Amino acid sequence: MNNPVVSVRYAGKVVIVEITIPRLLEDAQIMSLEETLSPLVEECRPTKMIIDFSRVEHLSSSALGVLIRINSEIKKQGGFLSLCGINKRILEIFKITKLDQVFTIRKDVSESHKAILLSINE
Repeated sequence: MNNPVVSVRYAGKVVIVEITIPRLLEDAQIMSLEETLSPLVEECRPTKMIIDFSRVEHLSSSALGVLIRINSEIKKQGGFLSLCGINKRILEIFKITKLDQVFTIRKDVSESHKAILLSINE
């Protein structure tokens, strides 16, 4: 499943979502993100998801809101969400807002995948 904002692929039972645009700021983009992520969370229970931000340079507070909602839904069903590829500027926002304590954040998709596999084996 792909749209102008994200690309979705699977690695076994892990859903890997790559945000494909550098600026996730506009309402239409954020709506597209949520319209893609929400059904994936419902379809893949318990959801094991990686969201790759390696192409993202700027992120709006509305996009953060979508991530918080998705993370909450995944946790309710006993799933696991890992964010990765976050640049220093965006990571600083996560730290200031203490969202780095809410989300599992890893360097890249490979590290996120390892974190998910470890969570499954716990």
